Amino acid sequence: MQKNEEVYWAHRNTEFQLQAAVRERDAYKSQVEWLQSQLRETLDRLDRAYSRYHDISIAHADVLDRALDTPMSIAKPVIVNGRSVMVLENPVVPGKGRRSIAR
Repeated sequence: MQKNEEVYWAHRNTEFQLQAAVRERDAYKSQVEWLQSQLRETLDRLDRAYSRYHDISIAHADVLDRALDTPMSIAKPVIVNGRSVMVLENPVVPGKGRRSIAR
């Protein structure tokens, strides 16, 4: 009788451990599903951010090309009060960009 009880309790112990392992597996499974959804959302945001980065890079290159195509300031001599003075056409004013002298 003693041996049968030992076997019974050994089987019960194994059953409890198996149930605990199944619960733990189910918990990990739901955590994995949640992490996979987070990964998908993060990858979608990454794709959108990369697309915006690409668009901004193209726009930046376009602005740079247009800035480099703009003629630089040209100095021309002008007579003011009987004296020769150099005047800049399309001067670059720090912080304000190019300004035309014709107003």
